[in-house]
Amino acid sequence: MKKIYLSLFLGLAYLTGFSQFSLIDTETGLPAASSYTINVELGSPTVSHDFEIHNDYSTQKTIKVKRYLYNYVGTQEIYYCFGVNCYGFVPDAAFVPAQTSNIGAGGMLPNGQGTFGLKTDFDDYGNLGNARVLYVLYDVNNVNDSIAVEMNYAVSAVGIAKLDAKNFSISNPMPNPATSNVSVKYNFSSTPKSALVKIYNMVGNLVKEIKVEGTEGKTQLDVSSLNDGIYFYALVVNDKLISTKKLIVSK
Repeated sequence: MKKIYLSLFLGLAYLTGFSQFSLIDTETGLPAASSYTINVELGSPTVSHDFEIHNDYSTQKTIKVKRYLYNYVGTQEIYYCFGVNCYGFVPDAAFVPAQTSNIGAGGMLPNGQGTFGLKTDFDDYGNLGNARVLYVLYDVNNVNDSIAVEMNYAVSAVGIAKLDAKNFSISNPMPNPATSNVSVKYNFSSTPKSALVKIYNMVGNLVKEIKVEGTEGKTQLDVSSLNDGIYFYALVVNDKLISTKKLIVSK
């Protein structure tokens, strides 16, 4: 499930005020916002957003896309499609593929099956935390003729889909709120290759990680070094997220 909040000023979608092409949000049919914030529930399917590129000029334009990566967490994947090409995740701050797309006078992308305008994709791959990416489209013959859209992904544990919950379970913390030590019980139907309890703060940063062994038992979480506040702890088995629960630290 995703929720999208458009920025307040749709008109700021353009880097320049006189762009001769436009980016259209296919969900609304309106010009793209300058920035999108997308709330992603941890473990959700890939989040995609599609844009059409319209040539509003009387001659053909040759368009290219730059991608700027400002922030991401762990193995989150940020990838996109443009023209007839799709690009897997590249962790470089700036990524500039060589491919271009020609758009005829008054034409648009996508203009047929297998052709994309700009399709942005995001997958959290079980990692809490925010990601921020900027896409800049420009005319290779006039680099000042450009347009940009920023995608902000906020990954939260709220409403997470529980995978294999029948086979692997973990209890609520005791006590909760906690001051120093917390106990949690776990029960697995079989011995996993790996099992971890990971604690995240409210902004998605991993603050503590504890290895879990065997098929059942109790593990102690030392939270004495954590600041007061709300945390989430996640059970990760065989690199798959099973469940998350809320933990409050109050000293």
